[in-house]
Amino acid sequence: MRLAEKSDSEKTPDEMDIPEELSRRQDRLIAIAIAKAKEKIEQRAGERYVSNRNMKEK
Repeated sequence: MRLAEKSDSEKTPDEMDIPEELSRRQDRLIAIAIAKAKEKIEQRAGERYVSNRNMKEK
């Protein structure tokens, strides 16, 4: 809690452009969401492949 209070009381560095920083962080969050979605799609495709293979073997 003390770290949060200290951070809140500190001034923003002059070279920091807050709107630009927010945009950069938003872009990173979008990239992470896309990567997670792709990972989930690949996982489902793998499960579907195994399921189809098992059905053909029966």
